Amino acid sequence: FALKAYSNRQFTGTVDAISPNGTTTNGITYPVIVTIDLQSIEGVTILPNMTVNATITIVDNSRTLRVPASSVNFTDAVDKLPKNNGKTLISKQAIDVALNQAHSMLISLHKSNPQLRTHEPFPAFVTEQLPINGMYRARPVVLGLSDGKYYEVLQGLSESDHLITSSVTT
Repeated sequence: FALKAYSNRQFTGTVDAISPNGTTTNGITYPVIVTIDLQSIEGVTILPNMTVNATITIVDNSRTLRVPASSVNFTDAVDKLPKNNGKTLISKQAIDVALNQAHSMLISLHKSNPQLRTHEPFPAFVTEQLPINGMYRARPVVLGLSDGKYYEVLQGLSESDHLITSSVTT
């Protein structure tokens, strides 16, 4: 975190609690209780109610495979099926099969790693374009953490797979 009074320094600490009740003033503010790393504040006077700018890192999985949120599908609702120029790319039946497979993958992951439940992984599917014939298929995946832009891939994909997103192929 950074204090306005000491703008050229960075300080560290551990979040002990975040209030579930926010106040609205130029956005939403949530009171946070932090245990400050005393070594990081050497030579600095910190007073109660000082304003800080903070970055709170919940989990850092920078080496994990992730996919853009725009490539992830959670539903088999007809109006939500992947389309190209108004034409549905994958049948509802194929999507049902992929979602069932993703659910089975999730059950297997839970059995092999019970601690994974704390990250609340979930089944989904992505649309994959097959390189040989250019056809599309629903690819089952199990996803984990998200920053709102990307999802962590826990199972079902590798780096070389070609997915369809809302705007580009990756």
